[in-house]
Amino acid sequence: MGAKILVVEDSEVVQSAATMVLRQARYQVMAASNGREGLLAAQRESFDLVLSDLMMPEMDGIEMTSALRGLPGYANTPIIILTTEARALHAKRALEAGASVWLLKPIAGEPLLRSIHNLLNGN
Repeated sequence: MGAKILVVEDSEVVQSAATMVLRQARYQVMAASNGREGLLAAQRESFDLVLSDLMMPEMDGIEMTSALRGLPGYANTPIIILTTEARALHAKRALEAGASVWLLKPIAGEPLLRSIHNLLNGN
């Protein structure tokens, strides 16, 4: 099996689609429905990459990213923020919180997989 990826997404449809694409690409996938659940999952086990929505209930993707960066072992873990928000202010805040990449939804499987591959391989 490939790298272990945490998908944090409150939309069941998007979460299922992302999980399916990642599993077909031979990644190990765990899913969480909001930032708080994602943070708890990251505290329980180690992930090679985190893929997160921006706007979620309880804890958004920026808050979760900032909290993840404070956890042991997550200082350099790639974090991808997926969102429908195209405003530069949100992208700036996400990157300042520690996100590695900011991608706009909807994103097809191949560009997403390419971004993941590049981040996991230090490109």
